[in-house]
Amino acid sequence: MVRFKNDAHWNEAGNLAAAIHLYRLLERENNLSRLLNSQLKKHCYAYYSAFDSWMPPDDWVEETAMSKDSLEQIRDKFIELERSW
Repeated sequence: MVRFKNDAHWNEAGNLAAAIHLYRLLERENNLSRLLNSQLKKHCYAYYSAFDSWMPPDDWVEETAMSKDSLEQIRDKFIELERSW
């Protein structure tokens, strides 16, 4: 399910699916080296691990070890981006 039950907004799974598709589009449009699916899944796992909330299903992410400092950097970057909106 990519939408909330009583709301037309995308839920976390919908946002994740859009982010992956957008990332793949940006790879192609900007001639970036393509990340392997396993690498992208590890990046997604790292992002979601930085927050105490929803974690995507196992077929969307691949578990990877992250240091406490790395997780804090992800959170700090998210907060910085959120404040700039």
